[in-house]
Amino acid sequence: MRFTVTNTGSRPGADVPQIYVTLAGKARRLVGWAKPQLQPGESRSITLVADPLVLASFDTARQRWITAPGTIRVELSRSATDPVLTAQTSLSAASYRP
Repeated sequence: MRFTVTNTGSRPGADVPQIYVTLAGKARRLVGWAKPQLQPGESRSITLVADPLVLASFDTARQRWITAPGTIRVELSRSATDPVLTAQTSLSAASYRP
C-alpha cells in the first residue's frame, strides 16, 4: 500500500501510520507500519508491503501456510482505534512452504 504523510504542524515531528487487515472470520491484524520523521510542511510517500505469511494460516495436514481466497478489509490508521481510510480488496488463494 502506498500513501502520503504530511506534517501540517509548525515543528518537526513523527507519525506512525499503520496498516490493518481483516480477513473473513479472522481477527483484525496489524500487517505494517512506518515512523517517518518530518519537517514542518514536509510530505513523504510511504510504501508498506505486508508479508504474505501474516495473511495466512498454517495447515498442519499439508505442512504449508495457506492463504484462502476472499474479500479482505484494509485500513490505514493513525492508531488501532483511529482509522483514516478503509477499503476492500480481493485476496487470491496461495500456499507457501515453511
